[in-house]
Amino acid sequence: MNAIGCIKILGAYIGSPEAVRAKLLQKLYKHEHVFSHLLEMDPSPATYALLVKCLLPRQGYHLRTHNPDDTEGLCTVFDQRVLDVVEKWFDVSRNDTLAMEIASLPKRDGGNGLMLSSVIRTCAFKDSLYRALHELGRLEPVHQRPQSQKDATREIHLITKKRISQEGPHAVKVARLLEVNSLKGSGGWIDTASQWMPVPAFTAAWRLRCYATALSLPERAQCPGCPHLGVMSQADFAIHAHGCTRCPTRNNATKAHDHLTSYIEKHATDNALVAEAEPRGFQSFKCRSCRKTFTGSECRAQLQAHARECGVQMQRRGVDLEIYLRRQRRMVDFTIVHANCKSHVHTSLPVIIDQKRITKTQRYVDSGLVPKEEFMMAAVYSSGALTLEFKALLKDISQEAKTDFVDLVEGVRNCVMWGQGAAVNAAFRLVCARGRRIVG
Repeated sequence: MNAIGCIKILGAYIGSPEAVRAKLLQKLYKHEHVFSHLLEMDPSPATYALLVKCLLPRQGYHLRTHNPDDTEGLCTVFDQRVLDVVEKWFDVSRNDTLAMEIASLPKRDGGNGLMLSSVIRTCAFKDSLYRALHELGRLEPVHQRPQSQKDATREIHLITKKRISQEGPHAVKVARLLEVNSLKGSGGWIDTASQWMPVPAFTAAWRLRCYATALSLPERAQCPGCPHLGVMSQADFAIHAHGCTRCPTRNNATKAHDHLTSYIEKHATDNALVAEAEPRGFQSFKCRSCRKTFTGSECRAQLQAHARECGVQMQRRGVDLEIYLRRQRRMVDFTIVHANCKSHVHTSLPVIIDQKRITKTQRYVDSGLVPKEEFMMAAVYSSGALTLEFKALLKDISQEAKTDFVDLVEGVRNCVMWGQGAAVNAAFRLVCARGRRIVG
């Protein structure tokens, strides 16, 4: 026993509780330079991966080898430093209870993977203690094994998810948000170090995923393109803006769609595949003023003349991509499903997909614009999860182009979230610029 009342054996401190707690807090200072560097970095999928995959697990050994009463102070200080980084990066408050609870859930449960050490300290110690005593033969045969750390943590997360999905004024919205975010592959973009997103787009997409409110943005706002919807809370406005095509900004919801189309076309053409975005001859244009429609590949001159006459921009409708795979032509229409928007929140996800498929088929196939055997709808959810048809298309493209399928899928998800984050950020900037800031 040394002068301060504890000794260190195999990395664990043994001695008086006061001395052990003091030593654990001293160990925390070794991580201070990491927190300082993270605070100076810009938020991105790569830096967020550093936080949740590298920094958060660093307390695991202390939690498993020390009594929970001794690690309480360590967890409190460590979690506060983590939340300092989160507040700085994403402009949110740690007192936003609902947002922090959603963010603390693992990605497979619809959260942001921000699991704090104070949540797991008790179950980690119990699991480690049982395993050690069992291997040493110090347990009675009738001794009941406690839940493993993994099972106990899983139960905590499921209880939290069930509670916030069923209780509170936003239960219905939160339940749908978690359902969409829980779809397989929907959270890959958030901490994929190989992908990059602009800071405003990433922070907006991160807040959108956990229903968080930004401190520097208006608490309530009204969509400039949808005045009939009235004033909404900031979180509800973000959900609306990420799927609104009427918001008069260059980065409205069509940004994600256009970004997705351009990415797949570029990937195909760069790898010697024949592909064309918005192919001529398979488009229709409608005047937003007189509602006159133009179709066919030879209507460019008529479009320009009519645009000068009416003075408004034409609305395009048509397939997004023409691509040849295995010597067969495919006419693909990309669709981003905003299932957590107000118009879809009470409709099941399969029904939403079926309704969109019927609408697209009537628009392009039944009208004679595209042959039925060549047409397909590739849908992706607003959380980044891909439907089976979309995955099959990307699989065929990767095989034909001899590229990595996983990288192609991650790139598609990144495009979707990048575009939607940009749409939300642009909508808030427009609201503030027009002086429609309403503080409630």
